[in-house]
Amino acid sequence: MAHTDLTLRERSALLVLMAESRVITNPDLKQRFGVELTKGSRKKLAQLGLIDVSEARSGKTKRKVLAYELTERGWGWAASEVATDRPGSGAGTGALYAVLNGLHRYLDREGLVLAEVFGDEVAEQAPAEPPAESGLEQRIRTAYSELSRTEGDWVRLATLRTQLPGIARQQVDDTLKRLFRERTLHLIPNENRKDLVAADRAAAIRLGGDDMHLVMVG
Repeated sequence: MAHTDLTLRERSALLVLMAESRVITNPDLKQRFGVELTKGSRKKLAQLGLIDVSEARSGKTKRKVLAYELTERGWGWAASEVATDRPGSGAGTGALYAVLNGLHRYLDREGLVLAEVFGDEVAEQAPAEPPAESGLEQRIRTAYSELSRTEGDWVRLATLRTQLPGIARQQVDDTLKRLFRERTLHLIPNENRKDLVAADRAAAIRLGGDDMHLVMVG
């Protein structure tokens, strides 16, 4: 999802939307952040599925203006972008992508995703009555033990999820990420992409810009 054909201005607009994690009007994008999207760039980003374009009211006159927000695919682009080399010349661009690369290393080290840094997605999606954290952790360990053939065996995350019925996905993900950060559980991508099926992709956890498909406890 690198989209190497994006201009620096288009990349800048996407990064602003990432950092703000909200809907931003066209005037606000230009006046506050110094980034102006032309009609062509706006259409291009929308066709790529990276932004949603809508109408909003702005200013004292409440005039209609365009507004932008990152899509799920846009967040995927951002997760990939923080790990890339700078796309152009100039000290400002170099400094920006040095910061982004540092952010990528932090995400990898802590087992976090961009939405946890810039947004409040986790808090919004938390289940109303989740099972106790310690109880869920034990259920994950028990499910892994039943699915693994030997100690240190890698188990498909999609299969592990089937052993945890009735528990909100976000609660499971939060616990898996916590155990990953505590180094008591390991998550890796399945490098054999031909082996992936739709269930694997749907069950994946995104960490540091990569989808994790396999889990190992211990």
